[in-house]
Amino acid sequence: MTLRITSLAEEEEYTTENLNKLADMIWSRNDTIMFVLGSNPCIRTIYLKSISEEKTHQFSYCHIHKIDYILGKAEEKIKNKLLKILEKNKKAKIFIYTSCMEIVTAIDFEKIIERIEKIEKNVKIFVIRRGPMVKRYLSPKESLEKILKELDVEETKIEKNYEEPIFAGEVEIFASSLEFCTDYKKCIIEPGGCVSCINKNGSEFKKENFYSTTFNDIDMTLGLEKQLFRESEKIFGDNNVIFLETILPQIVGFNETLLENYFLDGEKRNYILTSEDGRDGFKLLKEAYFLILEDILKKYKKGNKTLICGYSNLEKKQQTELLKSLDKEKYIVKIEKELPQKLAVINLEGLVFALVYQKIKKISYEIIYPYKLHFDLKNLDRNKKILILGDPIKILGYKNILEKDFEIKKIDLGFYYPYIKLEDEVTKFFQRSNIKYYNKIDEIIREIDKNTVLICDKQIDRIIKNRTDREYSFFELPYHWLSGYKK
Repeated sequence: MTLRITSLAEEEEYTTENLNKLADMIWSRNDTIMFVLGSNPCIRTIYLKSISEEKTHQFSYCHIHKIDYILGKAEEKIKNKLLKILEKNKKAKIFIYTSCMEIVTAIDFEKIIERIEKIEKNVKIFVIRRGPMVKRYLSPKESLEKILKELDVEETKIEKNYEEPIFAGEVEIFASSLEFCTDYKKCIIEPGGCVSCINKNGSEFKKENFYSTTFNDIDMTLGLEKQLFRESEKIFGDNNVIFLETILPQIVGFNETLLENYFLDGEKRNYILTSEDGRDGFKLLKEAYFLILEDILKKYKKGNKTLICGYSNLEKKQQTELLKSLDKEKYIVKIEKELPQKLAVINLEGLVFALVYQKIKKISYEIIYPYKLHFDLKNLDRNKKILILGDPIKILGYKNILEKDFEIKKIDLGFYYPYIKLEDEVTKFFQRSNIKYYNKIDEIIREIDKNTVLICDKQIDRIIKNRTDREYSFFELPYHWLSGYKK
């Protein structure tokens, strides 16, 4: 048996080392594009790497959903996206960075490339097969070194093209947003590498309480369930655990029912949630909140403190600012031994938690807005209209500050998160707060002209400038679910 369960604190070097080597080798040339396939965690990891290396113009992706693999649509999606890349960069050397899913479902890359070569002549497309499903018998580093050695002299730099950003999916949101309760361990059921996005995003939650599995192709053949039972008993003992199952186990017939019956037997309260390709991050978070809260609400009695909901998802600097502004005797950041009397919401994750808590048990919540701006407004033209994009709770606070302290009246608010699924209660909050929902960057572009001040994440600004020559003023406001946590 090779299936292992290790804490994220132990896994960090293992999950990022190979990625760094391969990406750095591909991006060492100026005429290459790293074309990443798979589900959200695979793509998101490389995207965060491309941001840190200033290589997002050499990054491209094809988000393949579970249904695409099941219905055999993955190959067509890959082919169509490759043709789209070649429309703008015919001379680019394209390196297809596969995920475990392409290996397990036996995607025929040779066939895809042959079909492309009938349409576009002299293309240079290379497949890098890597990950836990091939590491027993294949070295992606050696394969890549051989390809690069045989390539001709570097061509002219590729045309810069920035694609729609990759937002955090279920794995990232799940990992970072369950710090309110210390009774539960968290574990991702995955072959290895899916948690790399968490290591790359710079979040600083307690990683010792967060675990993931690693397994290979042989483990899948022998059956994963019994191996997971044994390893869980050894690692977790009597601790409560909430598991998140990624796409690969679902595709290979992982038996969730068997696991649920096993894990719910006895005093332990363990649960298994299922990843849905990255689009259900906040809905899955709501489900996790329900499961854990229903348990701890029976266990503890109400105290007299106010719980800060979403605290662990603030940057360290903002955590310090918040605690300095509050009476520490009245507020807590985790549920330990007693339940809160009230809730304080500071971000979208906190809002989801508060709404779940209210559904289970009657409790009031307040919203704590930022008391200072977390972006520089030097040389701001107050006569222009302002559009702020970011976390809905925070941008409402920023609007209040701009109206009160800067006497600015023309302020619009927006939330950009492509294809995310939100609950009706959250959507209604957006409507009540006059926060507009943007699904694509082009929708934001239509709102911008020379009289606009755009305050948002740098990745959004970069794409707008790449797609249009419109003039506007820009001020950077990082959003952790987009660019990761700013150091």
